[in-house]
Amino acid sequence: MSYGSVQGVADLSTMYTTNGSFSASTKPTTTVVSGWLDSVSSMLDSALADEGFVTPITDTDITPTLDLLVEGITKDIVDYSHRAGRYFTKQALDAGISPFIAANKELREWVKDNSIGLEAQGAAKNPDFSGRNTASFVVI
Repeated sequence: MSYGSVQGVADLSTMYTTNGSFSASTKPTTTVVSGWLDSVSSMLDSALADEGFVTPITDTDITPTLDLLVEGITKDIVDYSHRAGRYFTKQALDAGISPFIAANKELREWVKDNSIGLEAQGAAKNPDFSGRNTASFVVI
C-alpha cells in the first residue's frame, strides 16, 4: 500500500506536469512517480515498524498526515530529477548523499518525533514489540 497519490505529488509539482497531472509524456512519468511513492511509502512503513507500529497504517484520522508526508518527499525527489530542489543543493551533492538515504533519515526522525501522537490518535502498536534497546544472546 502506498501513502499519498500521484495526483497529490502533481499538485505539489505543477511546473513538471501537463495540465496539473503527470502522464506518460511528462518527465517524470506517472509510472515513475508512482514507483517513487511506493518506495517512500515502504521506507515510512519500515520506520513505523521499527517503532512498533502495525503497518500499513490505515486509520483515516492519521493517513492524511502520512499521505502529505510521503507526497512532499516524493515531490522533492521529482525536483531532484530535474536537478533542482533541496536534495540538489551544493552541500547535498558535495556530501554525496543519495536523496533516498536523506529521505529515509528524515522519515525515521519524523516517526520518532511523532510516535506518541500517532499512538494517541489510534495507530496500532504490535503487542509483541519490546523496543529496539533489547539484546539477546545465547550462553554456551
